[in-house]
Amino acid sequence: MDNRQITSIQTICYEETPSTLNSNTDASGTGTVSYQWQQFDGTDWIAVPGESGTAYVPGSLQETTSFRRLDAIELNGFTCTETTNEITIQVLAEVLGGDTSVNQTICSDEMPSTIIVTNGSTTGQNISYQWQSKTSGNFANMLGESDTNLTFANTPSATITYRRQTIVSNNSQVCIAVSTESTVFVNVITAGIIGNDQDICAGETPQTVVSLRNTAAAGTISYQWEYSNDAGSNWSSVSGATGATHSSGVLAATTDFRRLDTSILNGKTCTVYTNMITINVAGAIDG
Repeated sequence: MDNRQITSIQTICYEETPSTLNSNTDASGTGTVSYQWQQFDGTDWIAVPGESGTAYVPGSLQETTSFRRLDAIELNGFTCTETTNEITIQVLAEVLGGDTSVNQTICSDEMPSTIIVTNGSTTGQNISYQWQSKTSGNFANMLGESDTNLTFANTPSATITYRRQTIVSNNSQVCIAVSTESTVFVNVITAGIIGNDQDICAGETPQTVVSLRNTAAAGTISYQWEYSNDAGSNWSSVSGATGATHSSGVLAATTDFRRLDTSILNGKTCTVYTNMITINVAGAIDG
């Protein structure tokens, strides 16, 4: 029987599926030829169940493994066998993406805390990192963000999810693992607009102060009206005035009003004030 060679030697990443192990030339001879692929388990060569073709595609591997093929030929009830050369598939060490910091929620004028990665690979040949982000859809690389942890230089303008790639290259093989994801929720709140200034006589009840533009926020919105009797130097809450509009009682003097808009998202409270309006109260007429 003419015994043939198999190919190919490979280096793969942890849990990666190798390329097909091919036969340069099939075994030949007088008789019926058959094949059985074998795998070395560290002590013995064992048959790979169901693998009896000339070529073989191993499943994903977690450790360096050697393979060979047992070639057999049967003639007149007599069987001869030979083994091919051995092929070793080198499996590189597992690259661990790691665990990122827990999600955080900030107001739109706050800076997020640094996102820290733990339990990730820190050593390896030519190890490097690449941070990625997304607001929706697929992750994209963040330009210049290749440190171990992600420290923010600017406040995100919207809710963004982050993760880190750990990249290790060895024998021209590049292995990549990604960390868990960490989301920075931004509790953006855009203040509403109230209106308008009014002029009333002493003893009159002003018209309802209405909301000309609704408040927009990422969280749950609530309101608290405030008033000032000293042109906005000092403010006090209007008891029970928590609606989008405000109807004041009779005013004794000129009074300014504004509304404190609050948004609560993931337990994080963010606030912003509307514009101020003035209700001018003319003095009483004596006589």
